[in-house]
Amino acid sequence: MGYYFNKILKNVSFDEAINSITKALSENEFDIVSKVDFTKTFKEKLGVDFSDYVVLGTCNPALAYEAVQSEDFLGLMLPCNVLVKRLDSTSIEVAIVDPEASLSIFDNEKVDIIADKLQDRLVKVINSI
Repeated sequence: MGYYFNKILKNVSFDEAINSITKALSENEFDIVSKVDFTKTFKEKLGVDFSDYVVLGTCNPALAYEAVQSEDFLGLMLPCNVLVKRLDSTSIEVAIVDPEASLSIFDNEKVDIIADKLQDRLVKVINSI
């Protein structure tokens, strides 16, 4: 699967796509802990136009707590990122980082188990939108 999971949504607005993934995350015990609107930032800071592109930082508190107890510096890899980006006038792509890929840098069996749990939940999230 590479380093992310994705789904392309057709004939929905960008806000509907954000709302859909936010709801799916919440239903699977993930909180949105950050939101970076690159479109807005690029316009404000650089004066350039950029298509809709938002990164949501999401966290499952129980699994995050378990993970940082297993590996001190695991917090450097948190939160899990969800990208929502416009492909064209009728298509929005939602992509979620694969925790097995991103956490594979740690040589820690406990972290591997947590990454498996996260992957299962995040695949369920992406499949539900």
